[in-house]
Amino acid sequence: MSINWSDLRPLNGSQRIAFEELCSQLARYESIPKNSLFIRKGSPDAGVECYWKRYQMVMKVDGR
Repeated sequence: MSINWSDLRPLNGSQRIAFEELCSQLARYESIPKNSLFIRKGSPDAGVECYWKRYQMVMKVDGR
């Protein structure tokens, strides 16, 4: 399959914005890592449209 990126329909008048939206939507539907949160960023974003933030739970015993 071949994709002609110049045929990407503009979003809010911009193919760049449309491409970033497509990438974010595709990433959101990937398998969700355990203890993770999906975060979308807004413009300007310096090339990062979205990311997964992973949380690690730690239990302390006896206050140590």
